[in-house]
Amino acid sequence: MNVDFLIDGAKVEGFTNNQSIISAGRNVAQHLPVVDAYGKLAVNTTSDLTGVFVFPLLQTADWNEILYLRAQITQATGLSGNKSLWTPMQVQLVDKMGDLLVNGVNGVILKQPNVVRGSGFTSNLWAIFVERMSFTSGSYDDAGV
Repeated sequence: MNVDFLIDGAKVEGFTNNQSIISAGRNVAQHLPVVDAYGKLAVNTTSDLTGVFVFPLLQTADWNEILYLRAQITQATGLSGNKSLWTPMQVQLVDKMGDLLVNGVNGVILKQPNVVRGSGFTSNLWAIFVERMSFTSGSYDDAGV
């Protein structure tokens, strides 16, 4: 796979073997069209830069334990009533074939994956919501891990 997927600087491993493994995209359109009474187009630009990374991990992947623990800690901290804050995740997708870098700042797992089991290989579908997602094109040979 010509893609490195990093969470807090650590390379994620244990993906399923599929054509589309990792998805990264914004949650809302960056521009909304507004047409006046005369048919003239204006554009309303949003400041919402949120996005989501979605990826499946094999049921046996070590990263499942890490992500389950992160999800449970953030919820326990939020419900504890104290003022301590959990540390948000910093996510990076380095596409070495398509020459694209996707950065996700201040991420959180909003929901732990559903448990789905069957007769073949099983996986967990993870989603990390980020406060700000940016896309940069260029050449990124190595993630440095």
